Amino acid sequence: SYTIRTTRNQKEKAMIGKRTAELISNGETLMIDLGTTTLEVARHLKSKKNLTIITNCITIAQELVDVPTFRVILPGGILRPNELALSGFISEQFMNEFNVDKTIIGVGGITIDNGISDYHLEETRVRKTMIDKGKQIIAVADHSKFGIKALVNVCSLDKIDVIVTNDKLKRNIAQEYIDKGIKMIRSGS
Repeated sequence: SYTIRTTRNQKEKAMIGKRTAELISNGETLMIDLGTTTLEVARHLKSKKNLTIITNCITIAQELVDVPTFRVILPGGILRPNELALSGFISEQFMNEFNVDKTIIGVGGITIDNGISDYHLEETRVRKTMIDKGKQIIAVADHSKFGIKALVNVCSLDKIDVIVTNDKLKRNIAQEYIDKGIKMIRSGS
């Protein structure tokens, strides 16, 4: 459940969020996917200036809406309880109208062979649109997501530019992703 996931690997997620926020420049446009780790990214963006954030997560929107120089944009769609995520064809169509500097996505699972996967079909379709609309795609995933194949494939690794993880991910596993041409950032290392 969402409540359990917010407390699992919390320290690592906060470090990933801080390190990911360092990759964002003032004035950029972002799409931020739902998730507990992407929420940590949002929490660490507050020192930035003049960001436009498009998100399908009400919790992330609430986290950022009071930052004076930020513009926060939400789609319509079907609202899922607990996660407070918007999905469905309305969300997909909405996200397709924008072009952004960076898309930050959460990860249900990630493997070398299958790439990024997740558990919710409707949200996966929105996530795929978000990936298509970003110039740079940043995936955030703590060490526990590696080697996991979730229910629905989101994208292959060739769509991902950067993976930000934590230093509990073994170096040899990180090297496999580097060998595939992905920039790996291990926070805390």
